[in-house]
Amino acid sequence: MSYRVAKIVGAHGLKGEAKLFLFTNSPQDRFYVGAEFSSSIEGKTFIIKSLRVINGHYSPVFEGYESRSELETLFGTELFSDDSLTDEDNFSYEISDLIGLEVYGTNSGDKVSSGAGTDLFGTDSGDKVSSGAGTDLQGAGSLIGKVSAVINGPGQDLLELKLDGYSEKVLLPFVEQFVPNVDLKQGFIQIDPPAGLF
Repeated sequence: MSYRVAKIVGAHGLKGEAKLFLFTNSPQDRFYVGAEFSSSIEGKTFIIKSLRVINGHYSPVFEGYESRSELETLFGTELFSDDSLTDEDNFSYEISDLIGLEVYGTNSGDKVSSGAGTDLFGTDSGDKVSSGAGTDLQGAGSLIGKVSAVINGPGQDLLELKLDGYSEKVLLPFVEQFVPNVDLKQGFIQIDPPAGLF
């Protein structure tokens, strides 16, 4: 049985280092020099030639794709491993799982002002906020909206968000950098978009 462990969503620099969106909680056990993955490209496998960890993000170079231009042909490709680690590690998100989730800010200190003048971020790390289901979400930031749709793009998936104070829905790349936490059990995601994205 194969398990989805990552999606290639971008590149670091010009030497073929890949940006990955991870579907595994054990990247240190999945990603190493010589690791081999099947993929969403029928009959195509990938082997890690070299690997760097950049600010906590795994950035492999795959054999045969050692330049940015070669890697760009793989954007959107999903990687699979045949090795089972734990049930938690084998978790992956389905579109139906994400639609309707509440959207919270982070406690990074960033503030994004909505059209109504409401701060979307900036609660203290010790604050508790309550979800619509009545569950306390320790340190999750402010409730700012809901996920209204998921759009499958050629390079990466996009979350369509209906945010409080915005008359129009906004799009956010569904990558770990901008969506650091997805909690299906409590029914929410946390987002940390860059300034000026909305």
